[in-house]
Amino acid sequence: MYQHLTDEQLLHMLQKDGRTAFEEIYRRYCEQMSLYVLKVIHSTEDARDIVQDVFVSIWKRNDELRICQSLKSYLLKSVINLSLRYIERHHRIQDFLKSLAAYCSGLDVSTTGKLEFQELVSKLHGVVAMLPAKMQEVYVLSRDENFRTRK
Repeated sequence: MYQHLTDEQLLHMLQKDGRTAFEEIYRRYCEQMSLYVLKVIHSTEDARDIVQDVFVSIWKRNDELRICQSLKSYLLKSVINLSLRYIERHHRIQDFLKSLAAYCSGLDVSTTGKLEFQELVSKLHGVVAMLPAKMQEVYVLSRDENFRTRK
């Protein structure tokens, strides 16, 4: 219905007739933004989540949203920012898990004692269980199944 409208017109319509204008914006840009994010973070599921977060934010703020640049530029800037946050968070957790694994692998079970070692392993599993599902999967694959993340 709104395919013929410019992005500027859609943004104006978004404030008045939010749903249909939003659907057109989503249709125009969702796939393009998802492909861009996928190239940056190399995870289809997480790329989809990042783009969805941007569109959810637009939907929630549709009546107050003021974009002073082109819609495409705004969307790109938004997905770039969320992608950078994802990368930063992902690498911090990966660094922590690598340090923890290195520490655990250096423990001498004979001096630490089997019970203390089991307690440490239990705590490690508890920490891993608190991670988001995708990060748990990365940890399990890298530690238990010897898969490595790309650099």
